[in-house]
Amino acid sequence: MSSYATEQEGITYLATRLGVEAWDDASSADRTKALADATRRIDCLKFQGSKLVFSQDNQFPREDQTVVPTAIQYATIELAVALLDDVRPEEEMINRS
Repeated sequence: MSSYATEQEGITYLATRLGVEAWDDASSADRTKALADATRRIDCLKFQGSKLVFSQDNQFPREDQTVVPTAIQYATIELAVALLDDVRPEEEMINRS
């Protein structure tokens, strides 16, 4: 399974952001793992439509798309930063209920 965003895309996206120390302090290997974990978690969500190719590993791109949408790439990076910062989204959802 490939990630929806690369480490370099994460570096570029986060270059002008505050509050990303967990990303800045992480090793390249940990960033890559966080992006892969974020991709797996996003792929567990329900999406409208179908995969572009039924046999592809990831949920994106979807039908009528040839690339992963930028919003999905950004969401992957945001989730990777949260995971590196020891935020557990499933616990955050429970705490907000």
